[in-house]
Amino acid sequence: MKKFFIYFFLIFLSTNFASQAAVTASVEKKVFAKKEPIVLTIKATDNVSAMPDLSVLKNLFNVLSTSVSKQSYIINGQKSAETTWTFILSTNDLGKITIPEIVVGNEKTNALFVTVSDEETEDSEDSSFSETPKNLYTLEGEIKGKKEPFVQEQINYIVRLRDKGELQNILIDFETTTDFIIKSLQEPVIKTAKDGLREIVFSYALFAQKSGELKIPNVYLNASIYQKPNVKSIFGDGLFQINIPSFFGLEQPIKVEKEGEKINILPVPENYQESWWLPAQKVEISARFVDLPYRVVQGSVLTREITLKAVGLNDSQLPELNISSNEDVTQYPEKPTGRTEVSDGKIIGIQKTLDSFIIQKSGEVTLPEIVVPWFNVNTQSKEEAVLKSEKIKVYENSVQNKTEQSGVKEKETSQTTYLQNGFWLLLQIMIAFLGGVFAAYFMLKPKKKKTPELRDVASAAKKKDLRALRDNLILWAQKNYPDLSVSNLKDVAGILGDNDFDLAVDSLVRALYGQKDEKPFDEKYFQKAFKKAIKNKKKKKEKEETPLPPLYQ
Repeated sequence: MKKFFIYFFLIFLSTNFASQAAVTASVEKKVFAKKEPIVLTIKATDNVSAMPDLSVLKNLFNVLSTSVSKQSYIINGQKSAETTWTFILSTNDLGKITIPEIVVGNEKTNALFVTVSDEETEDSEDSSFSETPKNLYTLEGEIKGKKEPFVQEQINYIVRLRDKGELQNILIDFETTTDFIIKSLQEPVIKTAKDGLREIVFSYALFAQKSGELKIPNVYLNASIYQKPNVKSIFGDGLFQINIPSFFGLEQPIKVEKEGEKINILPVPENYQESWWLPAQKVEISARFVDLPYRVVQGSVLTREITLKAVGLNDSQLPELNISSNEDVTQYPEKPTGRTEVSDGKIIGIQKTLDSFIIQKSGEVTLPEIVVPWFNVNTQSKEEAVLKSEKIKVYENSVQNKTEQSGVKEKETSQTTYLQNGFWLLLQIMIAFLGGVFAAYFMLKPKKKKTPELRDVASAAKKKDLRALRDNLILWAQKNYPDLSVSNLKDVAGILGDNDFDLAVDSLVRALYGQKDEKPFDEKYFQKAFKKAIKNKKKKKEKEETPLPPLYQ
């Protein structure tokens, strides 16, 4: 008798598997609520490698996720296999919807019919899950603070998600829009509400880009939920129809949309006539010197870092500062850089500007003040952030003074020499003769090779490396004129005392510090002027070393 039941059982199994179609499609129930996920299962009795062709679903459903499992059986010595695909579908259509035949390799599935209703459905007996995702979570949006903010003013917006703790892989996103700039204020805050639900709070700052009645962008929740199956339903089609992956649970994607509310955005007040609109809670401007020397001389190049900070604005809303020159200084501000910080739920825009300027005279020099008008959204009045003017004590350029004094002394010495007579005339002739011999020696001796500093100057000019050219020029002058104070390009020009070289240095300074120039920096002209200035300087030095004219011209 025992052998008979075993034999009958094996025949039943063989008949059960043989009766199955090659490819079948099924859904866990027939009626679904709007936006409720539809689980479509496709089974193939062979170990097929081809994927189901879902192109027929394109205009009817969205495919949210896909999973596949394969199983093998050996019954009565015969081997068989089964492949199962599980698809999570969603649709915005209502009413009776046909899931058409789906091609899998050389086979087709059967067509299915489902009904999507606006009303909540409860079909627990047909469902593969113990609970459907409905009523497990709520998504809300709320404007905090002012209900009628000004255009570009910070709007605090809260997104609140409540659930039982089932949601995973949570992502909040906003509808794409050009009406608002959206910034996250902080990491999400998770807490337990009084009713025992989990509450997750997301904080954002919105900046409206135009006035009038605007709609807050829709908020999207993308997440997943781990559903436990209803154990009694998995035996519905027979013991050997168990889907092993669904038995252990299924990660089901969740997508929820929250409609944004409308808000009235106020325009720029008519009495605010400034060129740049800055609706902020607070605006400050400050400055600090970068590597300020102990002693500032005429011709020095100084640098300040100017910081503009606005509470309630991001850095992209801040203006470029109006930095102008005057008779005391010529200013060359660089392109500003910015960043945005968050502190105590407030957006803070920070902008830094490096301003290099050249001191044009000695004595007391004044840096002009900088004024930034802005609109206080708390008091609804216009205010000004002011960087006050600053005075700097500037000393005379010692190199330039020494050069001028040297020229005066040379002229006085020449006049005194030509006025000598008598005994002094004979002495002058003898000194002149010796000077001629000394000068001939220097003229006939082989020329020295260029020092490395000169080669560096020529190389930097050829490559148009303006910063290296500036540095190498200063190093060259400091080495060759150690008794003189050399700290900038004006000092180098003062040492050589050549008009063409002065013009070349001015052109280099304008190119270095960004001042607009009718003619761009010409490296060939610079090298030519530099070589000529050095040559003239050597000739002048030889004349100084030979106070009396030679006997023979």
